[in-house]
Amino acid sequence: MMCRRKYWLKYYIEEENYQKVILLILEYQKEAKLNGEYADITALHINITDVFDLVEESLDSSLSKMCVDFNFDKYTDIQHAYNFLGKSQSAINQLHMHFTATINTVSFNCVKKYSNVDKQREYQHVCKTVSIDNFMVCLMTLCKSLLKILKSYFLIFKWHKSVDVPSFSKDAKNSLISNENDIFNKFQNDIRKIFLDIENKIIIFIDVFDFISFEFEKLLEILNIVDSIFKIEKKVCEKFESKLHKYILEKFVIYFDSYHVSRLEELRIFLENESWKLCPVKSSFKITQLREFQSFKYASNSNYIISIFKSLQNKHENNVFSTDSICDGLHFLDTTLDRSSEESILQTYEETWDNNIVISTNVKRAVSRIKDSLLLKCSTITKNFLNTDQANPPLFSNKTGLNDPNLLFGLAERIVSTESLIFLGHQYETFQSYLYSVISEHEDKVYLNMFYNNTVLLSVQLRKPIYMVSISKFFDAKKILSLMSRVNWELKDVMSLHNTYIDVLIQKMKKFQEKLEEMQNCIVISDEVHKTIWEGVAEIITHTMVEGFSEAKKCTNGGRALMLLDFTQLVSKFEGMTSLRPMPHQDFVSTYIKAYYLPELNVESWIKNHTMLESPISKFALTLSVSTSY
Repeated sequence: MMCRRKYWLKYYIEEENYQKVILLILEYQKEAKLNGEYADITALHINITDVFDLVEESLDSSLSKMCVDFNFDKYTDIQHAYNFLGKSQSAINQLHMHFTATINTVSFNCVKKYSNVDKQREYQHVCKTVSIDNFMVCLMTLCKSLLKILKSYFLIFKWHKSVDVPSFSKDAKNSLISNENDIFNKFQNDIRKIFLDIENKIIIFIDVFDFISFEFEKLLEILNIVDSIFKIEKKVCEKFESKLHKYILEKFVIYFDSYHVSRLEELRIFLENESWKLCPVKSSFKITQLREFQSFKYASNSNYIISIFKSLQNKHENNVFSTDSICDGLHFLDTTLDRSSEESILQTYEETWDNNIVISTNVKRAVSRIKDSLLLKCSTITKNFLNTDQANPPLFSNKTGLNDPNLLFGLAERIVSTESLIFLGHQYETFQSYLYSVISEHEDKVYLNMFYNNTVLLSVQLRKPIYMVSISKFFDAKKILSLMSRVNWELKDVMSLHNTYIDVLIQKMKKFQEKLEEMQNCIVISDEVHKTIWEGVAEIITHTMVEGFSEAKKCTNGGRALMLLDFTQLVSKFEGMTSLRPMPHQDFVSTYIKAYYLPELNVESWIKNHTMLESPISKFALTLSVSTSY
């Protein structure tokens, strides 16, 4: 009978059926106590002591398996057996050692599966032998396996927090409950070590590969994978400083710095070879139709965005440690925008702006900021652009016709490029709310708002200064001022005919109108662009006339009347050619002329109240003329 029990004892140990093992041991002990005077029974009792050692070895092996694949019933049997042996506390200590060893073993086996190493090597060396083609699948397998270990850890922790196991005796439950605080603190303290071990294995593997050589889509896949671990860390350890999170951030910063510079250089090449011709695009076109921006398709639907976050939140709340979380599609990963497109174009046109053209302060600041941050200075242009986060400034192609008066000094090309930039700005505006909703950090939201307010929204304000470049060159203010300087404004009688420089200006306007109509056969000029162009013409002409009037050495009442006559003739012709009523900026000229009739004492205060007189020459000339006329 005793031999038969011994056979079944070994069998149940091999099968890891510890409930049966405990029952048989109890029977052995009972028999040994009742029949202790017999020698063979005493020898058997000694063998039972050896069996205890065998049971402990088997329990330790079974305990280590729980680190990878937790089973509630199996773990209950294991703890029941440890409690029977009086080693519940030591089992907890041993369990945490097993988790550390399991992380090392599982990590090594996962990576080795995709490596070319036959011999036993260190983990870091094995990582280096994984090919770039196997990187993603290896990373996916590694993270899934490590998350599975993490899941087992918390399921075991949950088991110890409950301790409501029907198969346990009252004494066994009380024994476990008495150690509850120690066990709880042990699990709470060691979770940080578990996370660090997992992070170190992932970091060692990722660090072997250079992110710069990856495509952006692959980078998003990497972020999507490790994000599952970030979420669990954040939920479980509120003040835990993730080493992996910091490492990934540094890798991404390096990648985007390199990506930014390479895209800048690529854009510079495009700009230098761009012909600035109209590209046929359907009126229904949206940026979300491009592959790179398809993830923004539902950007305007706030309910859709909220539903994504709620579904992700509910999923993690219901099953925080699910390994399926690695494969979740995070729609909000495509938040990095290439800002270099519009900014480099701004810089390109900034080089051609005339200093006499009025540009808003915000646009000036934006262009200066972009120029300083994105473009190399002249003294450093010859250096290798890869050593900085800036690129060489683009040079315009001679084919663009920027210096051809018959092409209105490249006005068509300026319209195409500027309206393209404005169109791009409008497309960016469509997903502003989407980007804002997926950014959690307040500081990042501030930067996003600054980008839209100080860059994207300023694109519309570029129309005027860019178109004014062509307009100012076409009307040639220096030539008009030269003609005006020959006019005698010191007249005693009122003249009935206007001066010849007005005829020159009118002919210039007619020719400009003809060229503009010819241009409309090649490109579409919207009403808004058309209005901006003619407002620019009016501003150039009116400012030129005021500048010419201010250069008069002496001016009588007859001369002032001639000025009004000249300007009235010009206004009538301008309004006849365009649909603008009244002519823009005409008050600037008429008010300036009428100021000559003010008493000397009122001139200074009048100038202070009329900030339109930006030119110091105009202010000085007005004051001097009034002074000398009395």
